[in-house]
Amino acid sequence: MKKLQLYFNVVEMDEIDKEIEKIEQNIMETACDTPEGCDSLIWPLGISAPYKPNSRHEVIRYDYFNLTHLYFGTDFDVVNELPESYKNDIKELLEFSIKNLNKEDQNRFQFKDLINGYKQLDPTRGSYYIMDLLLFDNFQKVLIHKRVNLMRQLGLLEIMPMPYVTENQRINLIITFSTENNYQDVLRFFESYQDFVLEIKEIAEKINLIVVYLMNDALTIREKEIYNFIQFKIRELSQKYSSLVETTSRIIEINVLVANFTLYHSESYKQMLVIEYVSKKIGQDGLILMALPCVEFKSEFLNRVRLSTIKGNQVYLPIPFSEYMPSVIYPANMTYFPSEVEINKNIGYFNTFTYDFVSFYNSDYKESRDAFIAKLDKSASNKSNDFIKIYEYGLDLYDLFRQNKNVNILRATDQALKCRWFLMKNCDKPRVSDEEKQRCFRQKESSLGTKSQLAIHLMKNFGQINNKN
Repeated sequence: MKKLQLYFNVVEMDEIDKEIEKIEQNIMETACDTPEGCDSLIWPLGISAPYKPNSRHEVIRYDYFNLTHLYFGTDFDVVNELPESYKNDIKELLEFSIKNLNKEDQNRFQFKDLINGYKQLDPTRGSYYIMDLLLFDNFQKVLIHKRVNLMRQLGLLEIMPMPYVTENQRINLIITFSTENNYQDVLRFFESYQDFVLEIKEIAEKINLIVVYLMNDALTIREKEIYNFIQFKIRELSQKYSSLVETTSRIIEINVLVANFTLYHSESYKQMLVIEYVSKKIGQDGLILMALPCVEFKSEFLNRVRLSTIKGNQVYLPIPFSEYMPSVIYPANMTYFPSEVEINKNIGYFNTFTYDFVSFYNSDYKESRDAFIAKLDKSASNKSNDFIKIYEYGLDLYDLFRQNKNVNILRATDQALKCRWFLMKNCDKPRVSDEEKQRCFRQKESSLGTKSQLAIHLMKNFGQINNKN
């Protein structure tokens, strides 16, 4: 029965192939009679025409790659190692190319190397590849070059059912300060929160602020002063907006003691440590937004958090627009800085290296946490989940949710999420993973300014640098 079914499947596929060949031949014969003429023929036949840019700014670039690296992937990168998904894509394309080259003469061509590779992502068609292959001709016993063109067509549109969400969900905003922060970080955040949240009643009524302070077991005089300053700002806002704070928009303060925090622990450790403490104080249905003190608040961003975070289905990791170092991008004689960060290539960049902005439901976090603990060794699994310190395992919230197959991760740039420049501390801490360390260094070097701005800044201060040396 199976052999009979297989036979008819093969026959049916052959008939479909012959029908496709007839349609292609018909297109080629009638193309010259169309108003566009013979130039209307586009390879591959039957696929939408390539995207036509209206200006030079809309020209779609080609990415150059080989088997191991991607060159000039963005305006800011020279060379990057290919991610695993990109490598698998290239491997599949090479196998398809060799298979089709050997279609007439079996095993004639043997793949040796990829000389050049170009990829263009066309929004109207799909991914277009041009690859120069180094092959060994088993018939002539020589090395030859062949260029292949491949198109990975976009799939058909599919409507995905999603749960209904509204913009009325209350957000529990978690902002973490540590001994590494300074007065400017604290003052800037509370001023932004006051101007863009508490001053607007409609926004303030749907958000709770949870301020977490990570402190060492032995605070220095400076660290005590910053801690007292944070408490002062909380009391000041609570008194000024007492009608809101006492009823709808609460401000909660949590202090967490960590031994030798600044010396050893990474940003992912801090993120997981904070959520471990705070999640126990928030209900299962609570919507949590973790952010950095550098954040600038906008109602559009907060509404997007509510709509993009779906309980039991999706978490949201927005990519912020981060400001460059002010002393580099602004003139030296400038007496004040703009009140808001403007989205401009000379002002900042979309920071793809940070995973510190995360929104999710508390129930999804606890589900992901329990699933991760279930995968641990038996010694850890024998303990109660509440006693397992998940922050000791070197992962962040992105890694945690990525292991949960029931939750999708939405990560995209958000124009309404802006982050002021802040001084990044030591990236080379003992308990930092290699991936996080590399990401920290990339973020640190990218946050200074553009190459031209850094060159101008260096030339202006060249005399001062020589005098110091």
